[in-house]
Amino acid sequence: MQKQILRRELTIFLLFACLIFSTAGLITLAPSYAQTVSSIITVGDTPTGVGVNPNTNKVYVTNFNGDTISVIDGVTDTVLNTVNVGDSPIDVGVNSATNKVFVGNLLDNTVSVIDGNSDSVVDTIKGIFRPTAIGVNPSTNKIYVSSAWNLTTREVSVIDGATNSVVNTITVGIGPVGIGVNPTTNKIYVSNTLSATVSVIDGSIDKVVNEIPIPFPSTQGQPGNDPVVVNPIKNMVYVANSIQNTVSVIDGVTDKVVATISGFQGPRGINVNSLTNKIYVDNTAGTSVSILDGVTNSNLFSVTVGNGPFDVGINPKTNKVYVSSALTNGRVFVISEQKNNHPPNCVTAKSNPSSLWPPNHMMMNILIQGVTDPDNDPISITITAVKQDEPTSGLGSGDKSPDASGLGTNTASLRSERAGTGDGRMYHIGFTAGDGKGGMCNGEVLVSVPHSQGQSAIDSSSIYDSSIK
Repeated sequence: MQKQILRRELTIFLLFACLIFSTAGLITLAPSYAQTVSSIITVGDTPTGVGVNPNTNKVYVTNFNGDTISVIDGVTDTVLNTVNVGDSPIDVGVNSATNKVFVGNLLDNTVSVIDGNSDSVVDTIKGIFRPTAIGVNPSTNKIYVSSAWNLTTREVSVIDGATNSVVNTITVGIGPVGIGVNPTTNKIYVSNTLSATVSVIDGSIDKVVNEIPIPFPSTQGQPGNDPVVVNPIKNMVYVANSIQNTVSVIDGVTDKVVATISGFQGPRGINVNSLTNKIYVDNTAGTSVSILDGVTNSNLFSVTVGNGPFDVGINPKTNKVYVSSALTNGRVFVISEQKNNHPPNCVTAKSNPSSLWPPNHMMMNILIQGVTDPDNDPISITITAVKQDEPTSGLGSGDKSPDASGLGTNTASLRSERAGTGDGRMYHIGFTAGDGKGGMCNGEVLVSVPHSQGQSAIDSSSIYDSSIK
């Protein structure tokens, strides 16, 4: 009965997120090469947590309502084995150094220890109340397990991986639902959803040494910070905020929030590929995974998967991403980079028309033509910016502004206008071209308004935004 109640609670949580956060807009600019769903793997009932061992190329998925772990072969992306664990496994952590897998069993208050060589349970650690999130430090062979399902507890249990025993308990914030580990700095980051903070644990002494507040508007009850993930190479930390529909970026040196990325739908699962410096965020209130650039802290692209994507596991060696979908009939979606897709070529782009006459202050539509695609994929054009080498106002009789429109569409509209005392006007139209598969290129075309008919406009160095007055 208790398990049925929790199963219903989990499903209600996912459906509730879909209703509450479905109005958030996604930002979907594509990278040069597409990352798409390359395969769909059927696992057990209600897949939640995903853990990856990049050394063995195995993927471990907790099946919450199946009381099992599905073991996936990362070469063939097929299920190798199904391992029976405890009651309601919710999360999984992998120690790639010892090839051990740790599974938090929510309802029987245990952690199952799986030998990655035999894919069998070799030990069961008892006495951890409602184990919710698991983080592993392969350098120290310590495992950190939070107790947070009822959102009133504030404990993190520390397991010694050598003895499979609890050696310490750390008090953190309220509702610790996510754990991220930096094995290089030996810092452990715990996301406390009801405290709206991230506790920083010094792994050498297993004590909280800092509390990082997650900023959110005063009109909002809480940001809903859930999971947390660490890029040890860049020493950056990322926290998904499911209510605020944002991702907080924390500098691991200062332990301060340095950026907030928006444009998600109830983000819950999050992970990072430390080799490519890309962050993958589940839009749990939707059907997609957003891919972020760790350099610019911006959205690059989104990949459509199943309903209610819940967790993300990454193998940085193969650049494969595994996404559990708790509401899509026991499926795991595999995202990989499709190198056989080539981006469009913007070098040959041209404007049509390329010159405007007469200068009668009227708006004229401009098309971007000449963009090609090596794979003959249909191309879509999006106008991203329009600049000009003359001011947008104060040029004399009949002067009007703004001088351009059409940003975000496939057609720019420009004003046929130039200064009577100048050398003509030159418009610069910036655009992106996409092939619908994630391939894209950026380009720029010119449109002139000459001073006199038959002459050429001279492009000066001054640049003004044509879309503002």
